[in-house]
Amino acid sequence: MIEWMQKHKKSLIPTIWISTIAFVGAGFVGWGAYDMNANRAGSIARVGQISITNQEYKIKSTELYNRLNAMSDGQFTQEQAKNMHLDQIAVDQLIGEAYFLNFAKDLGVQASDKDVAEFVLNSPNFQENGAFSKELYDNVVRNSGLTKKEFERNLQKVLTLEKLGKA
Repeated sequence: MIEWMQKHKKSLIPTIWISTIAFVGAGFVGWGAYDMNANRAGSIARVGQISITNQEYKIKSTELYNRLNAMSDGQFTQEQAKNMHLDQIAVDQLIGEAYFLNFAKDLGVQASDKDVAEFVLNSPNFQENGAFSKELYDNVVRNSGLTKKEFERNLQKVLTLEKLGKA
C-alpha cells in the first residue's frame, strides 16, 4: 500500500484534497449547516403536500382574535387570548384545513383561476352600485396586507374547501 502511495504521490495529493472537500461539504448538507429546502424557513408546519406559512398563521390568529373581540363587543383582551391558547387554536385550524386540502388534491378537486375570478367579480364585498369595482377590490387587497397573488391564492384555498364540501 505504501509503495503504491509513493509511486502515485503526484495524483494522490489532489485526490486527498478533493475527498476532504467533498466530505466536509456532505457534512454541511447532511448535518443541517446548509438547508437545501429554502421553503422550510417560511413555514411553521407541513401536512402532507401542504405547507402552512407564517403568514397564514398570522392571518388566522388575527382573524380569530377579531372574531372573538367582535363577539364580546370589544372587551376581548390579549390576556384572554393567551389564556385560551388562541395561537394553538389557530394552528389546529390551519392543520385541519391542510388535511382537507390534501384530501381535495387526492380527489382532484380544486378551485380554478376561473372560479376565483368569478367569485371576485360576483362578491358583494367588491361591488359598488351592483357592479364590480376594481378600485374597491384593490383597496381590500391592500388593506389585507397581502399581495394580489397571495390574496387570490387564499381565496382559491377557501373555494377549494367549499367545493370539497359540496362534492
